[in-house]
Amino acid sequence: MKLNKTISKTKTHQTCLEVNLTALSNNINFYKNKIKPGVKLLTMVKAFGYGVGIKEIGYLLQHSKIDYLGVAFTDEAVEIRNENISTPIIVMNMEPSSFKDIITYELEPSIYSIDQLQNFILFLRDQKIKNYPVHLKLDTGMSRLGFLEHEIKQLIAIIVNEHTIYIKGIFSHLAAANDQKEDDFTISQINLFKTLYTQLQEAIGYQPIKHILNTSGIERFIDAQFDMVRLGIGLYGFSYKEKVDVVSTLKTTISQIKKVKAGSSIGYGRCQYVNESTLIGVIPIGYADGFSRSLSNGKGKVWINGIIVPVIGRISMDMTMIDLSMVPTAKIGDSVEIFGKNIPIMDLSKQLNTIPYEVFTTISSRVVRSYVKD
Repeated sequence: MKLNKTISKTKTHQTCLEVNLTALSNNINFYKNKIKPGVKLLTMVKAFGYGVGIKEIGYLLQHSKIDYLGVAFTDEAVEIRNENISTPIIVMNMEPSSFKDIITYELEPSIYSIDQLQNFILFLRDQKIKNYPVHLKLDTGMSRLGFLEHEIKQLIAIIVNEHTIYIKGIFSHLAAANDQKEDDFTISQINLFKTLYTQLQEAIGYQPIKHILNTSGIERFIDAQFDMVRLGIGLYGFSYKEKVDVVSTLKTTISQIKKVKAGSSIGYGRCQYVNESTLIGVIPIGYADGFSRSLSNGKGKVWINGIIVPVIGRISMDMTMIDLSMVPTAKIGDSVEIFGKNIPIMDLSKQLNTIPYEVFTTISSRVVRSYVKD
């Protein structure tokens, strides 16, 4: 696929995360087509937009008329608002120190505990604010943030006649929607959520937005779409089930090429030696950029000029050596793919014994973000 237009590029570090905005748009439309008419779409842009950049992604999502954006912390939402992005934003983890910014930037907080709720109500009373929109998070089995089943009566007692807040939404989070072996547990979460939602809805006398599905849930539990679904990792090009477009390519270039003699050690600690004269390439990416040190000594692979070649020696903070024996025509400046279409993010994740989320979000801020369209 030929990329013919660069939208934005800042900084000069030769290591670059190239983000294909056309692919991102395709993924938005793919998931929009999977949800029923009238169901709202919330897209998660926390953790710097899963590593791809909040500003550019925020503009695209606003242009695509996404109903809500979701962030983890208030600071992330403030950054979005400062880019003149007006799409409604849910803050999933509102901290007491951020109450003022929540109001100033017209953000909608997730409320997940009695203490947090009471403190926010006191703040709103002090500010003489009424009917401020909040979203209640219920813990139906994730055992993370959220009201537990036995707290619902106490929660109702607080909110039923409280005029400082308006319950805009009620939601929960599935723990294992991608795992077919856990479907019974997932279904039990959905059923508990419906029960608790009904109790809350009947107590307050109106119907807040109801949502529980994440990306895997959208793909696998159509009947639980309710009023809104939350799209996360699927937007950025990864799915456990569906084929979605690759959005991000992490790449760098060759800084230096040298031939080392047989018996030479490569890199820190002299952990790897060459048995014969070997062509070595040095690339300007290291563990400070998000290329994990655990990929050292041949475990990691990169793609160059149509060939996959191994890392050699230890990955250092800013540089990595690669074995160019199979690419004798390689030259300084040649492009090197770390992950993308030729080295799938899932393959790299498996090598690291982790998940794509971690790989995406550990890419350093010093890595250039380049935005392109087909």
